[in-house]
Amino acid sequence: MPRTSKDLTKRELDSLRRQAQQDPAFRAMRADGGQAGLCVRARGGRVEFWFRTRRPGGKRVMRRIGNFGDLTLDQARETAQEWHWIRSSRRDVVQVLDEREREALTVEGIVHAYLQDFRQRAETGARRGKRSSYTEAERMLTKRVVPKFGGLPVRSLTAERVRALHRSMSDTPGAANRMLTALGAALAFGQREGLVSADFSNPCGHVQRFREEGSRRSLTREELGRLGTVLADAATSGKVEVEDKAHNVHPSVILTVRLLALTGLRRGELLGSPHAERRGGVDGLRWKDVDLDAGVVTLEDSKTGSQRRVIGQAAVDLLREAKPKSAHPDDCVCPGPKDRRKPYRAINNARRLIWKAAELPLDRGCDLHSLRHSFASIGAHVHNGRYAAFVAPLLGHGYQKRSITERYIHQNPEALRPAADAIADAIALLLGLVGKGKVVAITRTGSA
Repeated sequence: MPRTSKDLTKRELDSLRRQAQQDPAFRAMRADGGQAGLCVRARGGRVEFWFRTRRPGGKRVMRRIGNFGDLTLDQARETAQEWHWIRSSRRDVVQVLDEREREALTVEGIVHAYLQDFRQRAETGARRGKRSSYTEAERMLTKRVVPKFGGLPVRSLTAERVRALHRSMSDTPGAANRMLTALGAALAFGQREGLVSADFSNPCGHVQRFREEGSRRSLTREELGRLGTVLADAATSGKVEVEDKAHNVHPSVILTVRLLALTGLRRGELLGSPHAERRGGVDGLRWKDVDLDAGVVTLEDSKTGSQRRVIGQAAVDLLREAKPKSAHPDDCVCPGPKDRRKPYRAINNARRLIWKAAELPLDRGCDLHSLRHSFASIGAHVHNGRYAAFVAPLLGHGYQKRSITERYIHQNPEALRPAADAIADAIALLLGLVGKGKVVAITRTGSA
């Protein structure tokens, strides 16, 4: 309870702030005799203005007005006087103020609150909080939604406005649909947290999504053959020939492309995310995550959570030959040219050089992720489709959407071994990896 009810002064508030800043444990509370309900609280190195009131049921509550310094004493008194008038008219001050905040909340404000919550969930490894998903949601909301609707009150955000933005992105239907998903999730978060009134109808649910056609494809057998030839030449010479010009190629680039083809791993699972280190995430596959004897790699943070993936014998042989004798468990499997503890980052430029040399298309439908599609396609048909049912677990699909019974069934890596070996062997044959002298240990540095 406040110790005094005399009129507060700026001098007294300055004195309280100095004491709070000098002693973090300092606590004090003073009531203002000049304005009913107004009081100040000194704590945590700052002085705050608060308003005391009672709710209709008689419960005493306090509502924060703001910090001294951000607000003057006169401004705090004006606010407290307005709130006192609300109480005098026998209305619930808390309910009135909550409704005002909901009415005044902008799209930018709710996006900020949603991304802050999303980031916390991603950092703590919550079930619905993947770092990769956060990065995509942040990009869509801050680059697409906020510039268009940032200052607009949430209650003024209609389906017509959202539909217009969605249609303006029709050239990239996938991105347009992801924008719609991110905005819908932010608004739903606001409703769950009480930031938006319960009667607010989420406009994203009234916007029809674009039909998305799969843009990526798998590589043909001929394309894999040409790719294997270019990789073999680069492994021998350390260079790739493009338009009569030789470009240096780092051994990590060659190893990355071969591993993605032989294992079906995602690029992020092998090389990590550019944002992983900054946000405390897993930054690339390390040698400690690779069990060459068991033929298994452990992924701490894949797209669908922590997993153990079986890899074929051809991939095991590739890794065994590429592993330096002095490799530390924390070294990256595909390290960068300067620091073995950081994965190779400039893979896009190097990949384009290799694709040009192999006469592969450079459009988005044929990139590193196409190697994962190739793994799946070959796996579905190798040995007349004998191992088609094993492609999903080898790719890490189906870890989230499983029945209760399936969750009780723990996978035996050895059951997947024949499929992993057969698929990897078929791809290794196409890449020309059968025989000696095709794998290079990463013991030197390079360009591209």
